[in-house]
Formats: sequence, C-alpha cells, structure tokens
Amino acid sequence: PRCVAIFNFDGEHSDELSFSEGEMIQLKELVGEDWARGQIGTSIGIFPLNFVDIIEDLPPSRNQLQSSKVALPGV
Repeated sequence: PRCVAIFNFDGEHSDELSFSEGEMIQLKELVGEDWARGQIGTSIGIFPLNFVDIIEDLPPSRNQLQSSKVALPGV
C-alpha cells in the first residue's frame, strides 16, 4: 500500500511524518478518517490524507470483509 504526496507537509509534532510534494509514502494504517500512518525510508509518522493521493490502498480489515458479505437467499 502506498501513496504519493501532492503537497509539502511539515509535521509540527514528533509523531508526524514530514514530506515533500512528489515523495512516495508507504502506507501502514489509517488513523481515524483523515489521517494515516506511513513510512518514508526509516522515518515513520502520521500525516493528513488530504495531502496525498493513494495509489495502492490498504487491504480491507478483517471486520470490513466480514461485514461486506451478503447472505444470498436460497443458498
């Protein structure tokens, strides 16, 4: 799972991942609805999703997979 930065982001806290426009970020997990945890080289931190374009999304979690199954009538 990965994304590309569409804007520069300068993290204000030690747990935030700073990056420049065009950098590729390895997507680790979503943090709430608007943030994600990612990695660039050896740096890991959180960043706002509205600063990136997701190229390859995270696989659905086990809970999402189970809730998306629909029982077919007569099967």
